[in-house]
Amino acid sequence: ALYEEILKIQPDHSNSLAKIVDLKTKLAASANSYFSRGLSAFNAGDFDRAEQHFRNALSMQASHSDARRYLQRIASTTTGKAASYIERAQESFDQRNWQRAITLADSALVINPNSKKAADVKSTATDKLDAEKSLVSARNYYASGQYLEAMQELDLILETNPDHAFARDLLQECQQKLNNRVDDYFSRGIELYTEERYQEAIRMWDIVLRINPYHKGALDYHKRAQERIEALESLP
Repeated sequence: ALYEEILKIQPDHSNSLAKIVDLKTKLAASANSYFSRGLSAFNAGDFDRAEQHFRNALSMQASHSDARRYLQRIASTTTGKAASYIERAQESFDQRNWQRAITLADSALVINPNSKKAADVKSTATDKLDAEKSLVSARNYYASGQYLEAMQELDLILETNPDHAFARDLLQECQQKLNNRVDDYFSRGIELYTEERYQEAIRMWDIVLRINPYHKGALDYHKRAQERIEALESLP
């Protein structure tokens, strides 16, 4: 820049001309060196490294047409590769292969982090995969009589897919099983209460209230039993 300013003032300044020629020669050599490294990386399929080398070449020599051309090829190649990953991710999604859809969408996002299509496929496939895992857990809990735990898993499914018919049906079955169990525990608590076995009765109603915190009968009798215990403890 200094030598160019001198030449503006004195166009035939030989020393400045020589310096500029020398500088341009060195910059061209550096640009070609970066380009060669970029070409090697490109041929090896390492497009990230190749892109960086080509950009360095252009920073040394803005007119380096080969570096610019290869940058355009990288853009075209990576865009095409990302599109291929997205297409395959969608195919896997349509085949209900959620995990593969997620993996392929991730590969697309590595190339293009701003791809809305890839992000959407990944998000939906992740929800589907989580729902499948929750459904397996819910079935296992149901089979072992752990209805509350099963309902928690089913709630997770219905949060993302309210129209999941099987989850809705199984949720109703769990609720019915729990309602039947509530009646058994509540009735057993009443029996213990009439036998003045208040602590044991309270334990039964505690179970009822864990299943249904708003069970009016359990709340009322729980309070009565506690009052009886306190009254007995206050006797001399």
